[in-house]
Amino acid sequence: MLKPTFAGGDRSLVKSTFGSRDEIARDAQESIAQFKAGKLKPQSAEAVIAELRRSLDEDSDA
Repeated sequence: MLKPTFAGGDRSLVKSTFGSRDEIARDAQESIAQFKAGKLKPQSAEAVIAELRRSLDEDSDA
């Protein structure tokens, strides 16, 4: 893995960024495995965006 260089920057921010990237990569690998196993159905981008918007609307109403 690449080691970041610092120019007086905040190391915790960099650690957080790399941690987030690792988490995103793990989530992506799990999603791909579930899709290949037939556990997820293909969806159009429009359907996914509409579902995300509904979810955000529900969160803002709570």
